[in-house]
Amino acid sequence: MLLTINNLINLKSLLIPLSEISLKHETYGMAAVLVPLVDMGAEWHILLTLRASHLRYHAGEVAFPGGMWEEGDDYPVTTALREAEEEIALPQGQVSLLGGLELCDTRHLTRVRPVVGVIPSGLPLIANKSEIEAIFTVPLRFFHEDNRLRTDIFKRKENGKEKIYWVPAYQFQQYEIWGLTAAMIVQLVNRCFNATLCREHHAPEKVW
Repeated sequence: MLLTINNLINLKSLLIPLSEISLKHETYGMAAVLVPLVDMGAEWHILLTLRASHLRYHAGEVAFPGGMWEEGDDYPVTTALREAEEEIALPQGQVSLLGGLELCDTRHLTRVRPVVGVIPSGLPLIANKSEIEAIFTVPLRFFHEDNRLRTDIFKRKENGKEKIYWVPAYQFQQYEIWGLTAAMIVQLVNRCFNATLCREHHAPEKVW
């Protein structure tokens, strides 16, 4: 189980190389998020945010720091780092980038590229209250053990055919982690931390 901080080289080799996810064109309407792994000295934690309740999209939801591509961004790295600095005052120089995960689609069909990086613990992060209500970390072991609250089932029409997607939902302290953020976490722990999270689980299913 690759949950300790001694596997940085191994971890990087399991992600999509940054050179393969960089796009110079056709980035309009796309987004990127930073998936920050926090070196807590014994095992990895993952940093998450709680979005402000007054936002137009995904209000009050748990998310990774990130946002939409802007002109001049070297997508997706610049987008993810710039948004993280704007939202939680994370200095870009404190992020050791490792690689990327597969593209994900929001419910509004925005394409999002997760960019994985490592940050040290103890940084004086500050939530931008116009966008973020809280910043917190969760041990990766919590997701690896997969004590999910439920499994959400989403149906979507693609090319005239109905496709079904499953995503686990988790309750960590006062935070519910679900939807796109949970899907990215599943991808991360299955790809890089030897997890085998799947739809089959004793938790109830909820169809949206």
